[in-house]
Amino acid sequence: MPLEEYLPVQSYALALVMVRLGALVFLLPGIGESFVSARIRILFVLAVSLLVAPSVMTYLPVAPPSVAELFLLVFTELVIGTFFGLVGRTLLLTFSSAGMIISFSTGLANAQVFNPSIQGQGTSISLFLSTLAIMVVLATDLHHMLILALIDSYSVFPPGGPLMIGDMSLAYARLVSDSFEMAVQLSAPFILFSLMFFVVLGVVSRLMPQLQIFFIGLPIQMIMGFTIIIAILGTMVEVFIGYYEDGIASYLVPG
Repeated sequence: MPLEEYLPVQSYALALVMVRLGALVFLLPGIGESFVSARIRILFVLAVSLLVAPSVMTYLPVAPPSVAELFLLVFTELVIGTFFGLVGRTLLLTFSSAGMIISFSTGLANAQVFNPSIQGQGTSISLFLSTLAIMVVLATDLHHMLILALIDSYSVFPPGGPLMIGDMSLAYARLVSDSFEMAVQLSAPFILFSLMFFVVLGVVSRLMPQLQIFFIGLPIQMIMGFTIIIAILGTMVEVFIGYYEDGIASYLVPG
């Protein structure tokens, strides 16, 4: 193939890989956060695409003859990359959801701060757990598994092939359900503590109606909540790592 024909083919393949990978990276835990510069993310996408493109070249179709078909191909690649990015982001937000439940159970729900992971206000415990989850994912290289799952997706979702919207929607709906279930399981000790604590407060308020029970109960509730967090935080992180790894591993192609 002459050089003047080889270069456009390579540029087309690289650009097509960048579309799918770029949609993932802009939602990737840690790298895809809003506080990371867009230039850094673009350079990261370019660098990884240069490494990935040769290995997936056989799955890429020839350049479409019309602009409309090219736009359809790019849109399909964008949807697939966004799907995998949402998978990683939803798995990460499991810890943030657990933090919201813990905040309501420990009386710290009104301590609102800006959480960049959700681009909005959240509780301080939710922000702490979100930041911890990002650090753990990057420290254990679990974000590499998500990139590997995207590379494996070329054998399941070949470019130019039919887009399985129904299966993707069902898989994501099940993922959201499992994520909320895991968030409740992670925060179960706090829910149980909150239930028992308010039962005791109710009994004490009945026995001593003149006592301002909530002025005494709120500091105790907060102190006990922090004590439980310190006691079980390591176990929570260990369970979260296993859940995140299993969630990503389900999208890897056995081989």
